[in-house]
Amino acid sequence: MDRNSPVGVFDSGIGGFTVVRELQKVLPGENIVYFGDSANMPYGSRSPEDILHLTRQLCRFMLSKGVKAAAAACNTISTVLDLCRGEFPFPLFSVIESGAGEAAAGTDRCIGLIGTPATVRSGAYARKISAWRPGTVLVSAACPRLSVLIENGRTAPEYIDGEIRTAIDTVLRGGPVRKVILACTHYPLVADRIRALYPALGLIDPARSLALSIRKYLAQNHLLAERKSGTAVLYTSGSAELYLENAALYGIGRVAAARQADAPVPLRLS
Repeated sequence: MDRNSPVGVFDSGIGGFTVVRELQKVLPGENIVYFGDSANMPYGSRSPEDILHLTRQLCRFMLSKGVKAAAAACNTISTVLDLCRGEFPFPLFSVIESGAGEAAAGTDRCIGLIGTPATVRSGAYARKISAWRPGTVLVSAACPRLSVLIENGRTAPEYIDGEIRTAIDTVLRGGPVRKVILACTHYPLVADRIRALYPALGLIDPARSLALSIRKYLAQNHLLAERKSGTAVLYTSGSAELYLENAALYGIGRVAAARQADAPVPLRLS
């Protein structure tokens, strides 16, 4: 790999578009390879062993594309990412590290979090925030269906408001929370709706800090692309046509192609 090799981003579905969107803002010259595993979505209800098994396959896909760095845009995937580090010749960036770092850098001593059941169950955010800012209280609640609804385009209030209210009301009952971490990259796609329901609540979206971390790494290692404008190639185990539509809907620019790819094989089928 060299400075003109692409940057990889992978996710359980379209949620990682939030990371691609930020990467295109802070690194406009980079080519991006994206993989969304919609065929196996949701990851959040899977066992840690199955998530790790699928994650290694996603990393091997990125290896086949010759990426110089790869970002796990999925919070659920990020819960097992440490177990994959050192297995591949490129660095792996975790959206959890970015989100936890941003939360720990603030002044709030009680922070809320909504995420998939697997992300909440892992306790990964709580461990990292406590390590960086001891004494911080994290109040978490799972949204079992929200990411699936967003993935399937069911983002109207009648579909998502109940899921959002159930989770955030649970968080607000748990302590004096003023900010909530959106611990699933699907959730920022409906951030406007969350703000409409809770206008006084601050939202932490880890996507931008993740993009900035990648830019810092590339700059420090003389790997910034020489071109002025890069493109994005979208791969999915789901519908390539739907990915093209969603890319336009969620602000992804300069899409060179959207292609269907083989789905990673879950443990139960392997």
